[in-house]
Amino acid sequence: MVNGAKFMKNLSGTDLLAMLTLLYCLLGSVFLFALGVNPIYLFRGFVFALPQFVIKATAYVPGWVYLAVAAVILVFGKGRKISVAKLRSIIVAIIYCTLFTLMFGLVKNQLPEVVPFWADALLAELDRTLHFGRNPWDLLSGLSAFNTNRLAAFYLNGWVFLATFLPVLLIAFDKNETRVRHFVGLWALAWVLLGNVVALVFMSAGPIFAGLMPGVDPTAHAGVVELLARPDAQALVRIRDYLWGSYSGTVSEIGSGISAFPSVHVGIASVIGLYLLRLGQDAGAVIVTPLRRRAVLLGSAVAAFAVIGAYLVLSVYLGWHYAVDGYTSLLIISGSAWLLQRKRRRAPAAFAPAALAAE
Repeated sequence: MVNGAKFMKNLSGTDLLAMLTLLYCLLGSVFLFALGVNPIYLFRGFVFALPQFVIKATAYVPGWVYLAVAAVILVFGKGRKISVAKLRSIIVAIIYCTLFTLMFGLVKNQLPEVVPFWADALLAELDRTLHFGRNPWDLLSGLSAFNTNRLAAFYLNGWVFLATFLPVLLIAFDKNETRVRHFVGLWALAWVLLGNVVALVFMSAGPIFAGLMPGVDPTAHAGVVELLARPDAQALVRIRDYLWGSYSGTVSEIGSGISAFPSVHVGIASVIGLYLLRLGQDAGAVIVTPLRRRAVLLGSAVAAFAVIGAYLVLSVYLGWHYAVDGYTSLLIISGSAWLLQRKRRRAPAAFAPAALAAE
């Protein structure tokens, strides 16, 4: 046990990401083979589908988003001073993150072959019970004053990039290896535990598939049905139809796969939010001035709750998830973070920004 803990402590964030990716690809391949599916065939099919996916992805995640991130890395992230070794680690991390999320898509597409969709009615009823007999979507109906396509773009654009490449950003910019390892592990846990393991037990489609998926009653989700019929919801409908076409067709497509419970969207947002909280705590531990310490802690808490709250609310309003999907993801990720953090040794001096350490 001691040797194992020492081994993990000596791992870099890149090494841990490599281990988790290779392990997940191995287990994912075993899962696919058990279903009679050749992972190599699926990988080849996904490669051929890549150009079509890029066209779709740029429609929902404009190229300027990636250019803006690159600009931040180069201008504000001291990207010009990145060493060759660091650059190599970043490139390797990009490859591992791509492989990890690609395997996730392959596994997710096959989940209905193991367990059919069955839990939508249960989750809808649980939502009403938790919200005093009301559909939680009705509590958010005030958001109808906003343009639906813009809300959908906000919901997906930043999430896709961060959800896929969060470990890359951690490895590139966070000098605290303990913190990097912690959140690389939490990132992988969010994808696999929420999106594969728990999703397989409670297979559900979500309100957005009302009228398409048997068991998702349109009358129980009248608000979402009306939202999708709005003229400003075409982009949201296109994404829904893309996922439905992949599910009901014979060819898996990149980025497809249907499962509502629990919410990976909220799960990854929770990882990001907890990271912001952790940054605030570690920074506050090395700031001597009480006023600045409180400002840093408050700022990190506000940012964390804003990220988590935005995705929790929009996941319900846009119809992707039941409210209980997000609640469950937040509880699982928060509990997992607490367990992973129990035995860690706090090291305030290792906080990256030297200016804060000098306060």
